Amino acid sequence: MKKIILLLLLSPSFSAFANTINLYADSVHAPFYYGVASGDPTANSVIIWTHITSLQPSETVAYEVASDSLFTTLVSNGTFTTKDSLDYTVTIDVGGLLANSTYYYRFKNNNKTSAIGRTRTAPSGTSNEVKFVVISCSSVYSGYFNSYRNIASRDDLNAVIHLGDYIYEDRVLNEEVRFPDNPPALPQNIQDWRTIHKFWLLDPDLRAARQKHPFIQLWDNHDTDGLHFDCLESSEAFMNYVPVRQNPSNYQKIYRKLSYGNLLDVFILDVALWRGIDTISGSDKSYLGNEQFQWFKNAISNSTAKWKVVGSQKMFSTWSVGSTGGIVNSNAWDGFPLERTRVLNVIDSGNINNVVFISGDSHVSLAADVPYTPYDTTTYKKSTGFGSLCVEFAPASISRGNFNEKGLSAFLINTLLETSNLENLHHQYVELTKHGYGIMSFNNDSLHAQYYYCDILVNSNLNELGAALTLYDGENHWKRKDKIQTSIENNESENNPNVVLSKLYPNPTDKDIQFDIALINAEDVNVSIYQIINPKHINHKSTRTLKNITKEHVSFSVAELPAGVYILMVESNSFYKGQLFIKQ
Repeated sequence: MKKIILLLLLSPSFSAFANTINLYADSVHAPFYYGVASGDPTANSVIIWTHITSLQPSETVAYEVASDSLFTTLVSNGTFTTKDSLDYTVTIDVGGLLANSTYYYRFKNNNKTSAIGRTRTAPSGTSNEVKFVVISCSSVYSGYFNSYRNIASRDDLNAVIHLGDYIYEDRVLNEEVRFPDNPPALPQNIQDWRTIHKFWLLDPDLRAARQKHPFIQLWDNHDTDGLHFDCLESSEAFMNYVPVRQNPSNYQKIYRKLSYGNLLDVFILDVALWRGIDTISGSDKSYLGNEQFQWFKNAISNSTAKWKVVGSQKMFSTWSVGSTGGIVNSNAWDGFPLERTRVLNVIDSGNINNVVFISGDSHVSLAADVPYTPYDTTTYKKSTGFGSLCVEFAPASISRGNFNEKGLSAFLINTLLETSNLENLHHQYVELTKHGYGIMSFNNDSLHAQYYYCDILVNSNLNELGAALTLYDGENHWKRKDKIQTSIENNESENNPNVVLSKLYPNPTDKDIQFDIALINAEDVNVSIYQIINPKHINHKSTRTLKNITKEHVSFSVAELPAGVYILMVESNSFYKGQLFIKQ
């Protein structure tokens, strides 16, 4: 059956159709239809990968690694026998390489040669600069992979860090930007998962990015069919198709450390497979599992690198309804506050500076200071960053939907952003609607972080710089920018002279939510309630119109609403205002 599916993916009829949505195999380098890739570079080694399409029981594939693109100076070569149980993938750990060096590699079989891959080893000892791309959440169905195209065009990267949801087993109906007539079925077994990986690699821009740069990758729920250890087949398929250096004792222990000389260490944490398997205290569940936490504690405490980059699938910093104490997403670190606190205790008690958390999954762009408690003004100062222990950098999704794909009006999105900034004063940059990637450039005295945005609705070379932030050595908080501080501290919708609006009360509430409104000039006012399920999902619950009012006490019954975080919107022709509240 899998051979039939494979032949269908590579059939001329599919290729002709797929060209219209930029999905097609690399037939020029047949039988290496799915390109080449590299990953997990060290100072003297790197993983190289390919796939060979075959109907034979096994295939012997030769590989060559050279210091030049013409392969006049070979540094490593050999053969690898792949077979059906590996789905004809080839994964080789090439050693004996020089630090901080560019290499080229290719594969051969029966006088057929693959595309030429380019990779780069990590530096050892002193290094003046290291530059990463940070990405996540790349759905073929949701849009074009223009971000991958722009990443492939760069020559200045040490590696690409992908923080999960590299593939998707499902699609969202209102995000079908490109959707062929014969997509892979929802996966039921390992072959179905492998077919999805091959389908993703029909995208030439993804193939180009993997061909150009080494990847450091992590899985999330869409890569691994849920959570915990019931995902053996999907995680094995991931290991087949992603160039990851496997843990010899258990390939599901994907957490690991990669060193880039004295300048920085990268710690990859897995909060998908290990969450909840242990308790920390009483009924409080661990997010990392005690074994992974102890590994991380030892690894970061013993690090002598100047910068420590900590990657995980989920947002690390708090995103909450500040004074009321509610959280936006209980599946992120917010849902495991004791685990986050003990991680911060390691950083604080060890006087560990220059820690940068990077995260995926949220689909939005975020830069945040990370203090223990962002809302305690005695321990954290929003104007200076005093009290922050480290920072977080979370770029947007490659293509999977965010607030822009949810059918929300622009003013609702803007009001949600304003309200979020007023409540979460440690957030230094938030963008809710664009897609793209992040760049982190580390040197001896600073980190320069940039958010780039790309179109996903059409095939495009657009590459827009959205924001740039700086973190200085030893400061542990993002450098303040006047424009950002102004947007955080001033909600322009509050300055309308025609309206006076009270705070919502009681908040939190279990029965009703109330406020008072006064207008100088009478007009109609709409009041709407939306539930914030998580940073990617908002549901409209109700709307009421107040006709030609000048002064009104408004009460909404929320007794029938499920517990959670809500935004109440008040709008007219002359103003709009949003406030968050908690339904208990």
